[in-house]
Amino acid sequence: MPEFNMQKTFNRLSQRASELVNKGEKTSYPPHTEELIEQIDQMKPCLSKIITATEEFVEINIASKVADTFQKNREKTNTSDRLSEAFDHVANESEKSAPNLSRMLRDAAGVHLKMASARKLFNEDVNKTFIEDLKSFVNGTLADALVRLHLKQFGMVIIKTVSVENVSLL
Repeated sequence: MPEFNMQKTFNRLSQRASELVNKGEKTSYPPHTEELIEQIDQMKPCLSKIITATEEFVEINIASKVADTFQKNREKTNTSDRLSEAFDHVANESEKSAPNLSRMLRDAAGVHLKMASARKLFNEDVNKTFIEDLKSFVNGTLADALVRLHLKQFGMVIIKTVSVENVSLL
């Protein structure tokens, strides 16, 4: 197999991109690249199946991402808290040997502590307003609408059944 040369590969890809944009004469790829492209093209359906199955297995969707975010937001200590603690610890350790560094680290720790407090307050507000409103909508309005929809559909089935029974009795 020929030796890989990054500059040569970059130049060929740049040339290929400009040819696609300019719709000019196309440069052929080296033989090993052509083989790789063919193999990848043949594997596309298999790779698509694997990707789809993986997404279904992991259930990557917006709802799960939102749930993960809210779960992280409920943690008592967040990344800003931990960074603040680390800065404080290093500031205490370096107080005698590097007083300026210690002072700057304490200032940075204070800033991160304020950020952590603000983040927690924001998350509490979001949980109280958005989440509670969403829960009441899902458990109240949406649930009532679904019940009415099912009753309406069920009622039509009962009416059809009664009509068919009445016809058969006559």
